[in-house]
Amino acid sequence: MVVEELHKVLCKENIEKMIMIILLLAILAIGSANGQAVIPTIQPPVNPCDTFQCAAGTKCKLQDSLCRTGPCYVPTCVPIGDCLGKNQEWSDCGSACPKRCEQKEPVACPAVCRPGCVCKKGFCLRTSGDCVADVNCGTLAK
Repeated sequence: MVVEELHKVLCKENIEKMIMIILLLAILAIGSANGQAVIPTIQPPVNPCDTFQCAAGTKCKLQDSLCRTGPCYVPTCVPIGDCLGKNQEWSDCGSACPKRCEQKEPVACPAVCRPGCVCKKGFCLRTSGDCVADVNCGTLAK
């Protein structure tokens, strides 16, 4: 029973319940060791989002999925919320090489897309991170 409950808690990453179970296991261990304190060592769950890279404007979220061994959680990138920059909007498949004011010529870019905030149509990115109208850039090739 305790092991099954611990498995559920670890999968859902419910920290409060995990702490209670660890305390319960410690109490059970003390009682079963003739009064001698024996505290079990339990490794905290590893969160795949700790090492998963997401694009700017997104964050890692564990999505419920079904694995061969049962339910599991797959890291995916989701929007943090509204794009904060002026003249920006969310795109599930934005360019890996956005159009920039400082470019004199278009840049060859791999056909790879990334989720994140992008400049709206008719705007390009400044070094400052702001999106300005193409006509206000001055240096961008037409």
